[in-house]
Amino acid sequence: MMQCSKPLKVTSTFIWRARVNLIKSVLFDVKGKGKFKLLRPKGSVASSGRKYVLSYKGIKFVLTDRHGLGLLSIPFYKPIVYWVISSIRGEVFVDIGSFEGGYVLFTHNNFKEIVAVEPSPENLDVLKENLRLNGIRNVKVVNKAVSSLRDKIRLYLAENPYNSSTVFKTDRYVEVETITLDELLEPYNTVDLVKIDVEGAELDVIRSGANQLHKVKNVVVEVRNQYEDEIDKIFASLGFRKCVLEDRGNEKNILYYKGE
Repeated sequence: MMQCSKPLKVTSTFIWRARVNLIKSVLFDVKGKGKFKLLRPKGSVASSGRKYVLSYKGIKFVLTDRHGLGLLSIPFYKPIVYWVISSIRGEVFVDIGSFEGGYVLFTHNNFKEIVAVEPSPENLDVLKENLRLNGIRNVKVVNKAVSSLRDKIRLYLAENPYNSSTVFKTDRYVEVETITLDELLEPYNTVDLVKIDVEGAELDVIRSGANQLHKVKNVVVEVRNQYEDEIDKIFASLGFRKCVLEDRGNEKNILYYKGE
């Protein structure tokens, strides 16, 4: 798919520049790409005061004090991941850890079908609203956690809804139903892209797809360093090549792919 060059080193300087670029794009419409405007208020949200709908790059999305800015920042904070995912086209994209649907919204025209997997009830509501606002109908939403454990599992709720996890414990949690990666992939003959961003549960998610991952062409996964060697072995055994896209110190965004 691509020549694997030196990964982007995500430093504090990089984060600062990303923030500046984000502010420029939002406020000043840099090169015509940052069109960002308030469309209309959307009533009250219990914990968020007012909820609004905004438009950015032609995409409408919900903005509250807990949702929206992450979707907006994807092209700036994960530029190489964003570029790679946006450049892939095909029949099926399975987005595990879809959150509010950022990658789904940016790529819904690239695929015939998208499966958006999001276990958090709060995030799910925003995801569904974002799909509705944009009239997107080729997305199947799965309100489950991907795990090798069957039945139900605890999803620990972080202060930042991006960081809710089945691994990193907090004082608050909800019980959510589970599904294996094998079950998600089984209906398809070929899957063009799987994205995995699950806050520390990536090794378990990948293990749960052992019988079906051979039919996938590309996998983009956020990998904690302690799991990297084992995940590398799993994908190497299935004929995947590896390309580190971004190095964030204690974790990496990695593309595993087949072909040139």
